[in-house]
Amino acid sequence: MMPTVMRILSLLILAMSMGLYAQQDQREPSDYETQMLDLINRFRAHPGREIDRVLLGVEAGVSGMGQRLDVEACHDAVWAMPRVAPLVFNLQLIEASRWHAQYMILNRLTGHFEQEGMPGFSGETPYKRMKRAGYEGLRVSENAFRNAVSVWNSHRGFIIDWGDGPGGMQDPPGHRLALGNPLLREAGCAFIEFDDGKHGSTVHNFGNNKKIKRLLGGIVYYDKNRNDQFDPGEGIEDVALAIGTQAAGESWRSGAFRVELNHQEAASLRMVVDGKIYEKQFPAGAGNVYLQCIMPQPGDNVYMFKQMQQFKLHLNAMTRAVAINMWLRTRGYYRSDEQEVLINKHCKKYAEELEEDQGLLMPVYYTGKQVVFNAVLEDTREKWKNTDADRFFKDATLGFAVYRDAKDLIDTIRARQPIRKGRLDETVEALRAAQAKMRSPQVIDSLHVLEIMLTRSVGKKSE
Repeated sequence: MMPTVMRILSLLILAMSMGLYAQQDQREPSDYETQMLDLINRFRAHPGREIDRVLLGVEAGVSGMGQRLDVEACHDAVWAMPRVAPLVFNLQLIEASRWHAQYMILNRLTGHFEQEGMPGFSGETPYKRMKRAGYEGLRVSENAFRNAVSVWNSHRGFIIDWGDGPGGMQDPPGHRLALGNPLLREAGCAFIEFDDGKHGSTVHNFGNNKKIKRLLGGIVYYDKNRNDQFDPGEGIEDVALAIGTQAAGESWRSGAFRVELNHQEAASLRMVVDGKIYEKQFPAGAGNVYLQCIMPQPGDNVYMFKQMQQFKLHLNAMTRAVAINMWLRTRGYYRSDEQEVLINKHCKKYAEELEEDQGLLMPVYYTGKQVVFNAVLEDTREKWKNTDADRFFKDATLGFAVYRDAKDLIDTIRARQPIRKGRLDETVEALRAAQAKMRSPQVIDSLHVLEIMLTRSVGKKSE
C-alpha cells in the first residue's frame, strides 16, 4: 500500500480501537428516516424534476384533504423554486421529531402544538421541543403529518401541500416552502409506524446552527436493486470515515453519516469498506455537501473494469446506443471519480433525453386512455429501440393494461358498486405478476401503489 493509505488506515483503526466511535446513539436515523432525508435532498437539488415525479398519477380532479388539486398550478409553482443546498442530519432534531411523532400517535391528531398533561407531551411548540433536545441552532421549522401510508406518501403530500387554499393547496404552502428553505441547514426526520405498520407518523424538524462552518452528510450503501437510489436495508453501518488523513467518525446503522467541517475548501471523503479505501471528492464552498456513496458488491469491480474497457473503444465515435447502454448498465454500481467524469461527459445528455421521453409517456400511461398511450408510445420509443432503454417502454406497455384494470376496480369499489367474486384477488395477483417481470422502477411503482391500495384500504371496503 501507499504510505498515505497506510496512515489513513492506521488512524481509523486506532480511533475505533479507542472506542471513539463504537458506542451507538439511540438517536441515530432509522432506514425510513434516512430515506426521507434522501428524498428531501433530491427535492432541494432540483424541485422541478421532483414535482414531475410527484405528480405522476395525480390527475386533475384527484382529491386530497377534500380538495381538488390544480395540477398545472402546483407544477408551475414548484418549477419556479430555486435549487438550494442539501440538509444534513442532526441527532437532537431527530430526537425532537420522534417525540412529536409519538405524541401525534398517542393523541390521534396532526398538528404542531402539544398540550401539557397529554400523553407523550414534550413541549408546547416545535422550538421548545428542539431546545429541550439540546439543539443550539435558530430559525427552526417543522412539518408534521400523522397518517402517512409510506415515506413516499408523506414526501409527496408535503411537496403538493394539500389544503383548502386556491388549487387545493395550502396558502401559503408552508410545508413545501420549509422543504426548500435555503436558510435551513440541518434536519431531523421521524417516521414511526403504527396501526400494524399500515401508517407512519411523520415529522420533519429543521434548523440552522451558524456556529458550524460547513456540514458534510450522505449515505454509504450497497445499491442491491440497482435503482441508483437508497432503499431501506441497503445501508452499511460502521464505515470508518476520514477527511483527507483526519479521522471523521463512522456511518450510522442506516448507512447515513454526518461530518462537521472546519473549512470551506475542496476536499475528499475517504471511506473504509471491507478493508479497502474508497474516495469521494467534493468542491469548495460555503453550502452543505451531500454524497450518495454506492459501494461495490462482490464482482462489481471486475464488471466495471470490463464495461469501461469496452466503453473507451467508442470514445472517438460515440453513438446513442453505446452511451445510453453504458449509463444504464453502470447504474447502481460504484464509480470512481474518474469513471464518473468520463461517463457523465459522454452519456448524461442521453440519460436526460431518455428521462424527458419517460416523462412524456408516464402521464398518458396514468390516464388509462389506450389510443393516446399508443400514440405517445410510438413517438417516444422509436429512438431507443435496440438499446437497453427500450426495456422501459416494454415494461410500460405490459403495465398499462394491468394498471388500467386495477384502477377501474378501485373506482368501482369507491363508487360502492358490486364487483364479481374473486375479481379483487385476481387483480392483486395480476399486479404482483406484472411487477415480477419488470425492471423499470417508474412502472413497478405505479403498480405497487395500486397493490397497496387494494390490499389495505380499498380491499377492506369491498368485504
